[in-house]
Amino acid sequence: MKKHTVYYNLRDALVREGCPVCHIVLQGIARYLDGLLYESVNDPGVRKALREARGFCNEHAWQLREIGGALGIAIIHRDVIETVMAFIRRGRYRPTWSLSLQRLQETLSGDQPVAATADLVAVLEPQEECPACRQRRIMEDDYLNTLLQHLDDEGLAPALRTSAGLCLPHFRRALQLVRDEETFHRVVEWQLDCLERLHGELDELIRKHDYRFSGEDLGAEGDAWIRAIAQVSGEKRIR
Repeated sequence: MKKHTVYYNLRDALVREGCPVCHIVLQGIARYLDGLLYESVNDPGVRKALREARGFCNEHAWQLREIGGALGIAIIHRDVIETVMAFIRRGRYRPTWSLSLQRLQETLSGDQPVAATADLVAVLEPQEECPACRQRRIMEDDYLNTLLQHLDDEGLAPALRTSAGLCLPHFRRALQLVRDEETFHRVVEWQLDCLERLHGELDELIRKHDYRFSGEDLGAEGDAWIRAIAQVSGEKRIR
């Protein structure tokens, strides 16, 4: 099987601490946003996608701020704001009949009469997925499929044996991508091996917090609690 850049990126990421897919995707999204800001803000397709998405999601919008590029950010958001303003100007309050069942349900629930503003609320919601989220999802599947295809690869084997495994969100997605029983058993066995190592380190960390053993120095298990957060929830900013 011919190996591509995705394979080699995965191999390099497996020797790092934490979920390899998280690390690769976070770096990839940063490059994607940087390239968009400095090369694609005037691309009609990009602008249309951002208008339909009503801008980036909260996570990726603020990641843009960290990258910088005031001009690109201004161009993107002016476009989105113009779109939003146009919908707001056309919006209408549509009162419901005061004795209607819908109004009664809304009153009993304690909410404002949502039916009256539902049309405007609907068009202000994102009509398409955040472009950066879509890019992240594509990258995740590319790397997870590559991992599943190369679980027996001699070039990856040493890194696989010592890696942290996948975070829980990426392991769930990997299971969704599995297409045969042999691959299922191999990826489950690998993931369990990785989790058992972390579980043992957490046991040791907890033991050393017992006053009877508090004089013992912390070893590699000292940051296991931080790694456990990433293992269960994914690396910071991956979701």
